[in-house]
Amino acid sequence: MYHDAQKFPGFKEGFDGARTIKMQINAGEAPNVFSPPTDVGHRQIRAVTASQEYGFVTEADLTRLFRVGSSALKMGKGVRIQIEDGSYLSGWLLKLQGMPASELASLRKVRLEVRQEVELTESLLAAGNQIRKEQPQELFDLAAEKQEARASGGALSTKSLQKLHTLESLQERATAVLQVWFSTKR
Repeated sequence: MYHDAQKFPGFKEGFDGARTIKMQINAGEAPNVFSPPTDVGHRQIRAVTASQEYGFVTEADLTRLFRVGSSALKMGKGVRIQIEDGSYLSGWLLKLQGMPASELASLRKVRLEVRQEVELTESLLAAGNQIRKEQPQELFDLAAEKQEARASGGALSTKSLQKLHTLESLQERATAVLQVWFSTKR
């Protein structure tokens, strides 16, 4: 970070100024100017997860699928789940067994799981060692970038995920390949 002015503009100058402040703090000559100070760490977790996935249907889904509502189907008491945007949905869990693929794809999924974890936590920046206000976020970004690259070789980046194939696009490619194979074997 210190020697990469292009990627971290202003870091070197800020660091040099912050080093002076930190030496003053250590000498008892200046108060800690960062409030609240921030910790940055790295966690390594090994886990065993047992899970089961269920379909989740709302009242609207039941009406669409069966043309009758929950009371006619005697669904009983439903559940309430929090969804991606933080809001809540009420509905019922369904087993996925025997469900046609088109319906399976149209339903929200709920995964119930139990995790057993062992965790190792490494401190990358202790709050007391923070010498610049921007330091925790910059260190977090750098550590996250390195971790993602180490773990996936870049395969889990937003850019890479946007390039994932659909079943349909792969089927089109496979059809084209098979056509070429069969046309050359004649």
